[in-house]
Amino acid sequence: GGDSGADDPFSFESYYDPLGSWFEIRLFPSPTGLSVYFYEITDRRQYEQVLEGREQVLRDIYSIISAKDKPFTRKVQQLLEIGREELGMTYGSLSRIEDDKYTLSVVAGPEHDVITEGTTVDLAETNCQRVAATGDRLALADTSEEAPDLTDRLVYELGIESYLGVPILVDDTVEGTFCFYD
Repeated sequence: GGDSGADDPFSFESYYDPLGSWFEIRLFPSPTGLSVYFYEITDRRQYEQVLEGREQVLRDIYSIISAKDKPFTRKVQQLLEIGREELGMTYGSLSRIEDDKYTLSVVAGPEHDVITEGTTVDLAETNCQRVAATGDRLALADTSEEAPDLTDRLVYELGIESYLGVPILVDDTVEGTFCFYD
């Protein structure tokens, strides 16, 4: 008792490998000995790790955007790399749309003959055509199941089955897209 704090409860967290689980262990001194309580907290730990990861991504994005000495293209490249990693996608791109032409301005991902900076194709051969037409985002986990009408386009013939794209609007006009595909 007294001011020593000896009667205060004590707790810590520990990972138990055989069960693949995290536990919070609470120890409570009592007149007859010690009471020990185990609380399984794996879900809470995983949720905390997700939040920490998201906070790190936001810090990284802010750092890229606020770097005054980096050229615009390099900033976009780094943002696309973060998006690819977080979304688990092979490619990311910033495109420019002019009339019925679609040009890849910045590309992140492995080398490819067609999916490369500077490539221009007919807008109608891309999934971004739908984004441009609607002015809204398009998310497809499996194009053949969710949008079979898009499977006759060049982008699908290149093996792109998953797509996430958002429009870049300038004065309410779609000037391009920011998208990821796999």
